[in-house]
Amino acid sequence: MPTKGNSHSIVRYAINDTGLARRSDIDFQRGDQVWCVFDVEAPQCHPGIEEAEKLASKYGIKLAVSNPCFELWLLLHFQEQRAYLTTANACTKLAVHLPDYNKRISFDAFAELYSGGRSRAVDLGAKFGEAANLVERNPWSSVWVLVDHIKSFSNE
Repeated sequence: MPTKGNSHSIVRYAINDTGLARRSDIDFQRGDQVWCVFDVEAPQCHPGIEEAEKLASKYGIKLAVSNPCFELWLLLHFQEQRAYLTTANACTKLAVHLPDYNKRISFDAFAELYSGGRSRAVDLGAKFGEAANLVERNPWSSVWVLVDHIKSFSNE
């Protein structure tokens, strides 16, 4: 991927790489889905988040977003977090639970903690509702929606 972390570039890459721009390689009627995962970051959010959200919607791309960062999603597996966080704060709080964390995780390590993390993330979603834009939703993560979708394949 040419540009890491920039939400608009991630969505644009997904459009170009999957053939969505040509609408030739993806069959939404068959159940194909394209997902983009990115962070908002705080206190200085990534530029272009609102544009990325609009572009994703236009092309039927689903988003799994964490605000401020993916580390919040991991933190929610261990504890409640309802107050505003910066990216640095989230990483510090996660380090209490995962002192050796290095941006790599194993699903197996979180499998038993998943229901708690999911429940806490869903509660945060209810806190903000759909009215707030992605930048205003802090702390918040929708990664659980993607994980639920992936897990649904193992239940079939």
